[in-house]
Amino acid sequence: MTHRRYIDGRRGVAGFLETLQEREIDYVVLRWFETLPHVEPDEDVDILVADEDAEKLAACVSVNRRSKDIPCDIYSVSGLPGTDHHQGSYYPAAKARQMLDNAVRVNGLVRVPAADEHFLSLSYHAVYHKGYLSGIPSEHSERNAKVVVPKDHDYRGILEALQGQSSHASLALSMTLECLDEFLNGLGWRPDPDTLKRLSKRNQWIGDNFFG
Repeated sequence: MTHRRYIDGRRGVAGFLETLQEREIDYVVLRWFETLPHVEPDEDVDILVADEDAEKLAACVSVNRRSKDIPCDIYSVSGLPGTDHHQGSYYPAAKARQMLDNAVRVNGLVRVPAADEHFLSLSYHAVYHKGYLSGIPSEHSERNAKVVVPKDHDYRGILEALQGQSSHASLALSMTLECLDEFLNGLGWRPDPDTLKRLSKRNQWIGDNFFG
């Protein structure tokens, strides 16, 4: 079983989120939540859930997709089977738990990361999950030929805006993969060496930067 699930299109995302609230499930929608309950046809809903509530959340979604269902990816704090990210946790477990503890509710509808965790977790996603595919440039000119600008999201521009809304707004932070990595490392957000090795199988920037 993988982390991919499907929200019942008959109830819609609003009904799904209401169910999570009714069942007191400890979760956050990680990103692109500003337009919820609307989800673009080519998008999904990325959810982080507490380990103890992973089964409760799984009961609210389906493993099989019907025509109008909405795809979602569910990740548990410690990367439990079926809610893992390539056989590991999606974020460092302590940071994931922090995101849940500091979650805020938007429009009375959805739990999301607070401003700092939103900026940090999206930076993590861009650097360690996407790498060159985030469109964020490298400080090393020879690596920039590998950078691919995504069609869906302007990660660099979005991160600049999120930094301005966070407690790190006054920091002169260069939006390059290497600078973001050093910034995240200073706050304890860099993955451990084993996780970096695992992620490098799908992220060429990690291979170039740490194992090249």
